[in-house]
Amino acid sequence: LASPEFTAAYREVYGSDPDGLAALGYDASLIVIEAARRTSDDLTHANLIEQIAATVNFEGATEIIRYDEERHPIKGVVLKQIIDNNFKYIKTVKPSL
Repeated sequence: LASPEFTAAYREVYGSDPDGLAALGYDASLIVIEAARRTSDDLTHANLIEQIAATVNFEGATEIIRYDEERHPIKGVVLKQIIDNNFKYIKTVKPSL
């Protein structure tokens, strides 16, 4: 689920709440863009993969602390409560490292 800030910005533009794929797609785009910027003008497939793997403490619509050896993101989880068919943000739980 998306951060409250991303949800509010998305809602302002599109008039509805984002789904998980909107938040993940947004973050994936930002991660690739930032990794491309860090490749020092040598934008090769290998360098891009290396820079994506080096991503730490990324805060976008979701939060990625880092990637593990299998390229899986280690990330926090947003907890929301459903009240009268509406989602209420409760808190974000970050993994202990």
